[in-house]
Amino acid sequence: MPRAPRTVGVTGRTDLDRALEVARLVCRLCREHGLEVIADETLGLERVEATDLRSLGELSDVIVTVGGDGTILRVSRLTSEHEVPLLGVNLGKFGFLTEVSEREVPEAIRRLAEGDFTVEERDKLLVEVGEEEREDVLNEVTVTTSRPAKMIQYGLIIDGFEVERAWADGVLVSTPTGSTAYSLSAGGPIVEPSVECMIITPLNPFKLEARPMVVSLNRRVEIEVHDPERAEVVLDGQKYLPFREPVVVTRSAHRARFVRFDSSYFERLREKFLG
Repeated sequence: MPRAPRTVGVTGRTDLDRALEVARLVCRLCREHGLEVIADETLGLERVEATDLRSLGELSDVIVTVGGDGTILRVSRLTSEHEVPLLGVNLGKFGFLTEVSEREVPEAIRRLAEGDFTVEERDKLLVEVGEEEREDVLNEVTVTTSRPAKMIQYGLIIDGFEVERAWADGVLVSTPTGSTAYSLSAGGPIVEPSVECMIITPLNPFKLEARPMVVSLNRRVEIEVHDPERAEVVLDGQKYLPFREPVVVTRSAHRARFVRFDSSYFERLREKFLG
């Protein structure tokens, strides 16, 4: 069982009044249980110490995110180097990465304060775009056409060997965590998060032979594009970059960490996807 945190960071969506109300509730409950609280300054919460999100990762033992999977992806990406455990409160429709609902917040904070939880670790990918941009992703990196209805020709190179060259809307490289996101909708397999691998999934390929493939997490995956000006790079569905060579995907030195109580991956999988 992990040691109970001393300092809890709080962040979440700022465009929903409901999310701000839950964030205030989390802050109040943490203080009632003797925990120090630091809030993301974008929340604008009164009478709570505040800082920017990147610093929140450095100063907190646990970060509570109020929103959905998108909120978790953003927080995980911006605090990657600190590997602080995330406790997700779901206010969205899906919330596969989150752990508790709004009504479960009081019990979750009590158990957090008592150290009554486990920490689940997930692999991440390091994405290099050109010579300047380097960033971790938890779900996937997508190289896609920047012009709807216009395909791009991409080359897939693994450990220096060109495996495939195809016309498609794009191609994505995902973690097992991301296998249930964009990759799944594009025909990729569901992969248990403990498997150390990358899933490479073509997007609407103009080639019958182009199929998803699973490769070792220790491979070096490089993506080329014949007409770079027609492509863009998307990190976790949130950050958009112009395509610049080389686009290289390797195993990240950092891992995502999640606070878990009683749920298991397969329970969540059945509830969200197979029920």
